[in-house]
Amino acid sequence: MKDCKNIKKASVGKNGFFTIIFIISAFLVIANFYQASVSEAKTYSIPESFTDLAKMASPAVVNIRTVKTIKGGGRVYRHFFNSPFGKQDPFNDFFDKFLGNELQRDFKQRSLGSGFIIDKEGYIVTNNHVVEDADKIKVKLKNGK
Repeated sequence: MKDCKNIKKASVGKNGFFTIIFIISAFLVIANFYQASVSEAKTYSIPESFTDLAKMASPAVVNIRTVKTIKGGGRVYRHFFNSPFGKQDPFNDFFDKFLGNELQRDFKQRSLGSGFIIDKEGYIVTNNHVVEDADKIKVKLKNGK
């Protein structure tokens, strides 16, 4: 009986020893891999001031101008609010003469925004509301092109 207990203790001891060796080896391999990937990473210098940062980024910033045609709706509502004078409002003639019942006309809505170039192919990132439903979009670089 004593021999069986000693054999079990010996096998548990060997298994424990190999487990510890495996864990240490795995840790060393992972640490070595991490160190190699860190040394290959690119390093960038951080500008000392906001002015320096702006100078670095400004060539990528663009000006975006858009034109959107807004379609005219129904008739112009000549009464902006309920008149305190009722149907005998002395201003009815004025509003009829100058506003009348004309149809609203189409008009061009112009907007202005900014964006920045994100790659060498010229893709630009901007907010959606700057270019949404625009009929015409013009992009201008810092150098005027």
